[in-house]
Amino acid sequence: SKFAVPVSFVVGAVQKAWLPFKLEIHAKDEDPAAFFRSAVTYYTAGIAYLALGGAVWFPEVLRWVTPNEFAAAAALIPVLVLIPVGRGMYFMLGTGFEVGRDTKPAPLISFAGVVVVVSLTFLFVPWWGAAGAALATVAAWIVMAYIVYRIAQARYPIRYDWASMAAVGGAAFVLAVGAVFAGRAPMVVRLPVNILITLAFPVGVWWVLVRSSTERERMRRLLRHIPVLKRFMRSSRLAGEKQT
Repeated sequence: SKFAVPVSFVVGAVQKAWLPFKLEIHAKDEDPAAFFRSAVTYYTAGIAYLALGGAVWFPEVLRWVTPNEFAAAAALIPVLVLIPVGRGMYFMLGTGFEVGRDTKPAPLISFAGVVVVVSLTFLFVPWWGAAGAALATVAAWIVMAYIVYRIAQARYPIRYDWASMAAVGGAAFVLAVGAVFAGRAPMVVRLPVNILITLAFPVGVWWVLVRSSTERERMRRLLRHIPVLKRFMRSSRLAGEKQT
């Protein structure tokens, strides 16, 4: 469980900063819904990469720093890092909940999560042991994320880029499963596979985001705010005008 702490730390830090930040965006941004759409897409990509890195490399670290009798615990790490991922998506997909004055659904959402985690714990633990308890917790966060998402959408609709988010999450899941299976191989096989997975994922994410015209425009808008690139783009435009 300690190997999941870095992912939990990042999720917690973003969570604390997100509420005041999104309130400011609501007040000042010209199109808050478009910003939140892109922010949640990038957050999904970032947290998926972080969790994938944990699933790939933390088991290796465990093997290096603990005796052989602890090696079996490495199989739990990919499941444990999913818990903070689920918690992070719950808070991100709840964007819009804060614009309403009615907070009565909040404890009901938490109660639904308790019901799910208790029920699935009794069901999963006999099958998968400690991994079953972790999966029950992940399922609870997913259910809570869905409920808060439905309520938030009713208050402040945001058209999330579900296709890109699903592609990013699916790719991270497939690569993590591949890393788990590769973990049974000798180190001479594991390390190249882990390196390949670590490098391949950001390339795939970039390809997914660039294919979206909305995200391409968002990237251009962000890049225009970088002074060096602004000067470069201005110089390029002036040079083009002179040639014309």
